[in-house]
Amino acid sequence: MKNICKKFPVLDKEFQHYRLGIMKAGKNMPLDYIMVLPKVIMKKILVQTRVKLEKDYKTTIDNEIKAQRAVLNKNGLTMNKL
Repeated sequence: MKNICKKFPVLDKEFQHYRLGIMKAGKNMPLDYIMVLPKVIMKKILVQTRVKLEKDYKTTIDNEIKAQRAVLNKNGLTMNKL
C-alpha cells in the first residue's frame, strides 16, 4: 500500500485520513483486511455462499421442516392453513 500511495499523492491523502479515523475509533482490525469489492463480485460471492450454505445445511433444514410438520399434523393443522 505504501508503494501505491507514493505513486498517487491524492490516494495517499485519502488513505491517511481513513487510517487516522480507524485509529481514533479504536478499531483493532488491520487495514490490510479492509477492502471494497465491486457490486458484481459481491453478488457472485453472495450467490455462491447461499448455494454452499443450502448444500451444507440441507439435511438439517429438511429435518426441521419434518419436525414442524409432525407437530402441526398432531395438532390437526397443515402448512397450507397457516
